Amino acid sequence: MDWSLTQRTHLMVRYTQDSWKNSSPSAQETLWGDDPFPAVDSNWDQPGRSLTAQVTKNIGTKGVNSLTFNYSANVITVTRGGTNPGLNSQIVSAVPDLFPDSIKEYGADRGHPIFSGRGSYGNTLQNMAPFKNNQNLFVLKDDFSAVFGRHFLKVGAVASYNQKNEDVFDQGSAESPTFNDAVGLTGNDDTTGNVLADLLLRGMAFDFSEPSADRSIRQRWRDAEAYVSDSWKLQPRVTLDYGVRWSRFENPYDVGDTISSFDPTTFNPALGGDPCNGMLLPPGSNACQTAGLRGGTAGPSRALTKTKSFFAPRLGLAWDVAGNGKTAVRAGLGRFIERESLQNGLNFGFNPPFNGLRVGSRTLDSIAEPFADAFSTDNGIPQYGLDTSGRMGYTWQWNVSMEREIARNTTIEIGYVGSKGFDLLHPHDANQVPAGDNNHNGVPDRLDFIRAGSSSSARAALRPFGAFGNASINVIDHNGSSIYHSLQTQLVSRFGRGSQFQASYTFSRTIGIVSLIGGENDLGSTTTSLNEDPGFDRGLTLSHRKHIFNASLVLVLPEFDDKSGFVKNVLGGWEVGTIAQYASGHPFTVFTGSVPGLTNRVSGTGQTSTQRPNVVAGVVGNSGRGVCEGPNFAQVDASLYKNIKLSQRVKAQLRFEVFNLFNRVNFTTVSTSLSPTTATLDTGRAATATTITAFKPSANFGRATVARDPRQAQFGIKLTF
Repeated sequence: MDWSLTQRTHLMVRYTQDSWKNSSPSAQETLWGDDPFPAVDSNWDQPGRSLTAQVTKNIGTKGVNSLTFNYSANVITVTRGGTNPGLNSQIVSAVPDLFPDSIKEYGADRGHPIFSGRGSYGNTLQNMAPFKNNQNLFVLKDDFSAVFGRHFLKVGAVASYNQKNEDVFDQGSAESPTFNDAVGLTGNDDTTGNVLADLLLRGMAFDFSEPSADRSIRQRWRDAEAYVSDSWKLQPRVTLDYGVRWSRFENPYDVGDTISSFDPTTFNPALGGDPCNGMLLPPGSNACQTAGLRGGTAGPSRALTKTKSFFAPRLGLAWDVAGNGKTAVRAGLGRFIERESLQNGLNFGFNPPFNGLRVGSRTLDSIAEPFADAFSTDNGIPQYGLDTSGRMGYTWQWNVSMEREIARNTTIEIGYVGSKGFDLLHPHDANQVPAGDNNHNGVPDRLDFIRAGSSSSARAALRPFGAFGNASINVIDHNGSSIYHSLQTQLVSRFGRGSQFQASYTFSRTIGIVSLIGGENDLGSTTTSLNEDPGFDRGLTLSHRKHIFNASLVLVLPEFDDKSGFVKNVLGGWEVGTIAQYASGHPFTVFTGSVPGLTNRVSGTGQTSTQRPNVVAGVVGNSGRGVCEGPNFAQVDASLYKNIKLSQRVKAQLRFEVFNLFNRVNFTTVSTSLSPTTATLDTGRAATATTITAFKPSANFGRATVARDPRQAQFGIKLTF
């Protein structure tokens, strides 16, 4: 609705409600949480709604004020589907849980256990269902702008209150055990050497972890921002833009105060493996004492972190060099604050005393310890922590460019664009096995860790927080950094009656110790490899693309208005369009993967996902991050439109579009894990080995496994009235 209340005041109201559903199979839609096998799959239902109301008022002859209210909401519900959904219950029944169904959120209907991909079988078996998530966002914004002489002033503020209720585990299977590498029948690496054979052999033990139960976290947070900016025409040919933005971003808190965060600085050795040892809780919470535990310290706020204010200045300059509008030089500099993911607050729901965790080694069909010292703990351990500083990532961005009109309606632009990231999210394993010989037995601790085999106590004793057992503890700091440099060019030419050609090319390089594509919330392949040397991970980020080229053409053919009806209606009103794209492949890193005969992999850090190729036990391989380049991307799309005037007020457009016109295969995923099928140790035994003398990589290593869509064509009709 658009309503002119008075000549100076206008009201606009928009409401949208939609419903999006995707029944199984979901893997083909690249939705998260499911494997590519159709037997047990998921059905997605995601309705949404939004409301916008805006009052705009002209103030005098030179000012405008807009007051805007926005509300948006969505609900995500994932239920089980697939060609044989009943198979899920059979697997759940066949693989018992250590924790009873009665305390699990979804009971026996939870997703089946997770079987991590290993060796030539790279796909992890898992099920997304069941899963629930919903959010409500309320935003109030006011913007005022006015002209004062040679100044164009803008002032504004925005405040929001937000709600998000989500299952802590981001998939239904995460409420069941997760099985990783096989450790053998006796825990001494006496495996078959074959991934499938290990799974089929009764009595085979695997490294595993199992949480006590899923929970829903009710996150709430408030944000506030304000800005002031001015565009000042210093001279007829020079314009200066400057301003500053103030931001106050809160980390989310939980309505029930059922979150906790591990802070290594509050760990008390005297409390040993007490699950609340080192845990920060919302002020006033006595959850640890209620659970009969001795640890627990009040955090700085209900969100368990401080809340800070940030100032982001901006500066820009535009110069019409000759004063004829044909050559322009522009430059800019600004600071930009990154609103962090809500995943950090969600992860706090994994921690004790609100959630338990068992880790160690077990068989598939029994919850009994398969051998002595197989289980690390039975009381729960810290899993996540976030530094309490209240820092949030930010970037300084800068650019300088020159644009020149080289012909009528044709311009070329060339520029340099750069940015540097500071205080970026940077996860590390606080319980990583440290370098050196800290137990003074004459053997480096990381080599000791490799030789410890499946002994949970021996491995735990080598970790800094070994009182919690042989387990990783994900602590996220803000020590990440990045740097980006690029040459950017663009050619734009307009001709005829609405035709246009545009081409752009970017030559760039992005380096950092973080991935820059998200996911800096968990201990994955982009986690810190060496706590003692974070710079060891400096390399090309996953967002890096050395070359990017895009070109597009829209060709509007003659209307033939002065021709006969037949010629005008048949030959007139056509448009031809095409888009050509090319991009270099993204960098990827080669990882070791599981090594037959070495339960604890080869580096000895205790963090399995970051280990790079190396044949010397107890040392992290020096193959850099991002040293390999993946498959490039090239695609041409084409379209043909026919415009038809049905009446004075109604027009129709017939549309024929082809995507990936030449049907080029564009691979997206490459298997980067060596995961050798055989490995020869210098002494023949993990307990004494120092070197891998020979190995055979997995047949899947280096193989492209996923591709983008093949050629697709579609026909449509568009009505305008």
